[in-house]
Amino acid sequence: MARNCKESYCLVLTRGSTGRPFHVSFSRTTLYSGIVTFLGFVAVFAYLASQFLLSPPDVASLKNKYEQRLSRIKSERQSLQADIRRFRETREGMEAALHTLGRQVGTMQARVTRLDSLGERVVKVAGLDDGEFSFARGPAVGGPEDSRNGGSGGVKLEGQNLTELARQVEQLSERIANRQGQLELLQGMIDRRNVRQKMRPDGWPTEGGWLSSHFGRRIDPFSGNPAFHDGVDIANREGSDVNAIAPGVVTWAGDRYGYGKLVEIDHGNGYRTRYGHNEAVTVHVGERVAKGDAIAEVGNTGRSTGPHIHLEVLHNGKAIDPRKFLDR
Repeated sequence: MARNCKESYCLVLTRGSTGRPFHVSFSRTTLYSGIVTFLGFVAVFAYLASQFLLSPPDVASLKNKYEQRLSRIKSERQSLQADIRRFRETREGMEAALHTLGRQVGTMQARVTRLDSLGERVVKVAGLDDGEFSFARGPAVGGPEDSRNGGSGGVKLEGQNLTELARQVEQLSERIANRQGQLELLQGMIDRRNVRQKMRPDGWPTEGGWLSSHFGRRIDPFSGNPAFHDGVDIANREGSDVNAIAPGVVTWAGDRYGYGKLVEIDHGNGYRTRYGHNEAVTVHVGERVAKGDAIAEVGNTGRSTGPHIHLEVLHNGKAIDPRKFLDR
């Protein structure tokens, strides 16, 4: 039965000529709303199509972006090439430095060997203790491990060649420092020995003259009794110069009982010399004299039987035979 379509629009759908009709009805308002909605969708689609499909792309903008990106790539490539060149130059410089360092290490080793040989000869010539100054052994060192470096004892170097060279340089530096210290100590000892030898009495105290009395027990010329003679007597012309037989400081210059006019000189290291029976004294107390300086004139003062020099040598206050020091 037909539906009432006076108040609305009707849409009749049938399946074939004999099929049952299907009625779809909708109001005028609904129809208008559907038409407006459809037209809105069409308008929106047309706008979007015009924006994304129909409008031509911005070629200038794309070209500008492409050129900027290409410029960045070229700049990065140039920077990378510069880094590669610097790396190559650094590597070549390191290789040259390694070769130079290797030659220097060889030179240092040869010098240290010569230094060891020289040190051994110096020890033998100086007559020093081989155990105290041994140039054949390495320096004796030690100490607790440095925990701040994680027990590594230093910074680990990369590269076998560089590590080996650094190790050799460190060892050579230690050997050189040790040898330098030993040689400085040897020099000090030799210098002190030379000073002591220079300060040690040695020489003949006057020009000419002869040994008229020896050191030790003798018959006293005044009493005729046996007595101990603390020095030696050297006879010479009266007024002849009396010379110091070693450098030192004058500690006595004047009359002294038994010696007449006496000059006493302190030479250091426990040595003193006395020159007695002088006619005149030409130095004063506190004066420094060198070996061979004139300090008095041969005389016959005090307990003396004729012009001569009474020479005494004392070591740590004890009189010793001056004949071992007389260079004649």
